[in-house]
Amino acid sequence: MEEKDFEIVTESEERIARNSGKKVLVIIMRCLFGCFGVDKFIMGCKKKGCEDLITGLIITSSPVVSLLLFLVPFVGAGLYAIALFFICLVNIIRYIYFLITGIKMISLTPREIAEKYERMI
Repeated sequence: MEEKDFEIVTESEERIARNSGKKVLVIIMRCLFGCFGVDKFIMGCKKKGCEDLITGLIITSSPVVSLLLFLVPFVGAGLYAIALFFICLVNIIRYIYFLITGIKMISLTPREIAEKYERMI
């Protein structure tokens, strides 16, 4: 009988192989919706994706929520304007960060991108 070599494939290697073809989609989602964790959901990192989604929704919706709660009469228009400025500044910085990291991912191979997301699981 002939001896055959069997490759042992771990679950993480299988996931990496399955996700390595999603490079273009992940880069686009990272640039556009990275602050909401959409790219992490696509790559199967549900826990990290949920964390990013909740954080993104809280930070993005906080100016709207504070207007709906009519905080201006309680804290004054000046203090509200300062808080709103810093919240918007944080949002802009987050969007720029995810745009830059998405653009930097273009130079990575599909396997490197899949391995990056595999470390988050």
